[in-house]
Amino acid sequence: MDFLAQQEAARKKSAALTVAAVVFLLPVAAITGWILSWAIRFTWLAFSSHLAPAAESAAVAYPLAAAIVVLSALVAYSRISSGKALMRRVGARSARRQDEQVLLNVVEEMSIASGVDLPSVWVQDDDRGVNALAAGFGEGDAAVCVTAGALRYLTRDELQGVVAHEFGHILNGDMRLNSRLVALVEGLSGISTLGRTMLRPFGGLFRIEDDEDSRSFHWGGCRGGSTKGGGSAFGLLVLVYVVTGAALWLIGLGGVFFARILQGAVSREREFLADAAAVQFTRNPEGLADALRFSRLLKHAGWTNRSGSVANVCHMFFIGEDWGRADMHPPVADRVARLSRLGLSANDGRFRERLACVRKDREAQVKRNHEEYCKAKSVEALFSPQSVRIPPELMARLRTSAGSGAVLCGLAQGVAPAEWSGEMSAKERRIVAYKAVATLRQQGTESEIAAWADRIETAAKDGGEVGSFGFMLLCAVRRRLRASAPPPVRKPAYLTQPAAEVVSTVAAYGANGDAAYELARRRLAVFFPGWPERPAPLESVRRLFADLDALRSLSLVIKQEYLATLKAVVSEDRVVTDDEANYLSAVADAIGVFGWNLG
Repeated sequence: MDFLAQQEAARKKSAALTVAAVVFLLPVAAITGWILSWAIRFTWLAFSSHLAPAAESAAVAYPLAAAIVVLSALVAYSRISSGKALMRRVGARSARRQDEQVLLNVVEEMSIASGVDLPSVWVQDDDRGVNALAAGFGEGDAAVCVTAGALRYLTRDELQGVVAHEFGHILNGDMRLNSRLVALVEGLSGISTLGRTMLRPFGGLFRIEDDEDSRSFHWGGCRGGSTKGGGSAFGLLVLVYVVTGAALWLIGLGGVFFARILQGAVSREREFLADAAAVQFTRNPEGLADALRFSRLLKHAGWTNRSGSVANVCHMFFIGEDWGRADMHPPVADRVARLSRLGLSANDGRFRERLACVRKDREAQVKRNHEEYCKAKSVEALFSPQSVRIPPELMARLRTSAGSGAVLCGLAQGVAPAEWSGEMSAKERRIVAYKAVATLRQQGTESEIAAWADRIETAAKDGGEVGSFGFMLLCAVRRRLRASAPPPVRKPAYLTQPAAEVVSTVAAYGANGDAAYELARRRLAVFFPGWPERPAPLESVRRLFADLDALRSLSLVIKQEYLATLKAVVSEDRVVTDDEANYLSAVADAIGVFGWNLG
């Protein structure tokens, strides 16, 4: 292909279309000023016996119309002229060298080939289609983004063609041109937005009523009468206001419609220009042509490009919605025809094999997502309040302080209540234990509570080793049955070490303690400065109690965040063991936050 000749032709045509788009703005703004001038003249009539002078009205109206267009354009321009701002708007993230090294290498190669400064590189994770875009005011602020689908499904040559296409936009100044075209459309859209806003409160204002004596119009509850009456003046004001709003809305809609047609025509020419520039940089037209062919097959297979439908910036993407001649992009067939003599269907067999692999990969991903969802739901169920059917005989026993104390002593020794039939799960043991503790606390006298607390602690420590359930009972007894005055609040900076030791101990009961501890570090380091590397899990119950007693000095907000992080720690591997659930409930009791027991 003669890419230099194609570039020159595209530049001339797009320049003519750009001039036409700018010239089109002038009559629309003039009509808007004319509408506003008549609105001012009739508004003056409501307060006097004659229309306002035309010259004075025009002197106010036309600058006001220009201000509406300019301010709307400037607001839209400010949102997309910065490369980083636009990347955040479309949900992209910075490329990571450890994950997207191939992409970074390709971008560096195209930077050298085109002579353009190296732009920032971004990836859009939530789009599995093949797409890309370049953004920014100029070369110093340039940013290139590709979708996760382009990284995953394109070969290196195809990815190079797509990236080279975006470098073509950067080199030819299309980012600045695109930003200005968007500003032009948004400037006209500001007119229709103003009109629609003016009409919104008056949707049901006008009505015609047929009285017995006479047929009359009612404006906002004011009946028309003498031209000198207050009702007539108010009615005239309302009529002028609504007619002006309707006129602005219609002229704005018409202006936006034709401006988008011109914007699409300019955008299509710039896409041809960027394609030709990509061939100049890569010297491999088939790489870009194959990327277009494969993206077409993906679209026919139902792989929609979420990025290509982003409002107001869809023309900046490599692939659009493919609406035919009304799209912001040329038809894929036309683009391929300019790049390759092999036609649109070349390599279809190879692409269909790749598409089959993509389908299998997508089906596997859907299956994995479903499994993760089911695991997450099962984990969440452990933290949700759920009822357990307790036999009526046991419930009757749990309503007395003596019965509750005896049940707690038995549970501490690993003995299920005699009224319970079958094996008792860890969750059922927790629910019964907390019901018994609540009854003992509410109904027992001080001496009874102290006596039962001693017996429960002795039973839990019997044998010398305290398990997770026994530790949970000890924490419940200390916090709920041996009430003590809360300690003074201390800053988290003084409690970093005990907070880290408790997290490390709880994380040790999961499948991957190091990953769980790292998760906690990322979440808690902002509250606890100097968060250390993972300390050894505590084996001494006395040390663990000492750390938990220290954490009671945290403020309530920090305690809640700490417990939320521990919840994330125990569910990091999507499986919550009985030991993890017991320890999480124990920590909630020990540091003084009720309502966190898992039931």
